[in-house]
Amino acid sequence: MSTNCTNITTSSPSGLEVIVFPILYIVLCLFICGGNMLTIVAVCKTEVLGTIPNMFVVSLAIADLMIGGLVIPM
Repeated sequence: MSTNCTNITTSSPSGLEVIVFPILYIVLCLFICGGNMLTIVAVCKTEVLGTIPNMFVVSLAIADLMIGGLVIPM
């Protein structure tokens, strides 16, 4: 026997969710992008940090920067 699904109700987001979540996402994006930019600048400007293992760190920072700048805002 099948059930009747006409009584399904959907709830709209509350006012708090509409305000808080975008602010949290903006703060998260700023921290991600800012921290990764500091990592990239520190490795590029300091000769001592220009080692091969640190280039892997820069590569990860660039990938994380792209995630923080492109994917999270969507």
